[in-house]
Amino acid sequence: MKKIVILFILVTSLIACKAQQTYPLNIDFEEIPQGSYLKDLNDELTPYIGEYKANFEGNEIRLFISKETMKFLISC
Repeated sequence: MKKIVILFILVTSLIACKAQQTYPLNIDFEEIPQGSYLKDLNDELTPYIGEYKANFEGNEIRLFISKETMKFLISC
């Protein structure tokens, strides 16, 4: 009996679990459900990688943009 209850709970939890949908960056934000995951699926950010320089009021500003494909976070 105990095995049947555990099996029932396991099957019920697997059926009720929803997977998070992944959408591309260029989608309209009003079309996707709240809490969805946006990802650079079509390599839209690749053209922006590089170094940009600007002069503002006599000061030189440098902006370095790089693409980080994967980042592992270690929580303490």
